Amino acid sequence: MSEAKKEAVMSDVLPISRDKRTLGGVSNFAIWFSCNMVTTTMLTGMMFVPGLSFGDTMIAVIIGCVVGIIPLILIGIIGNHTGLTTMVSARITFGQKGAYLPSMINILIYIGWSWSQAALGGAALNYIIKSLFGIDILTVCVIFTEALVVFIALYAIKGISVYEKI
Repeated sequence: MSEAKKEAVMSDVLPISRDKRTLGGVSNFAIWFSCNMVTTTMLTGMMFVPGLSFGDTMIAVIIGCVVGIIPLILIGIIGNHTGLTTMVSARITFGQKGAYLPSMINILIYIGWSWSQAALGGAALNYIIKSLFGIDILTVCVIFTEALVVFIALYAIKGISVYEKI
């Protein structure tokens, strides 16, 4: 590997300086809770346990989201203290090669969750379009909502840090 490539790789694993860190404990909670407490979570929860009332489903989803984000918040706190990203800090526990497994699992989870959001969002959008215009374009709606999800994933963190200050 050339010296320039080694430097580029190393710059990706160096801690972020304290003055460039924008998220704290409240921010971490807000991000992970809001990422989990979305319509698709509620819809998925209702599909898996159809016998619950809407109110009971909402309570179960809220409790599940709070419990489910505890490890994510703890990892975020580690990142805030060290200045390292989650997957880089995983190397401390698993070693450099061992951290590939959690990274790959993380990527697969993101892909699956992203497509489930797109499928549910696309179905909802298609329902609206079909109701208003009589056009059934489910595939187009799913692709559109997936593109929207990808856009949000790539750019939302910047917006969250701005909105949070407001």
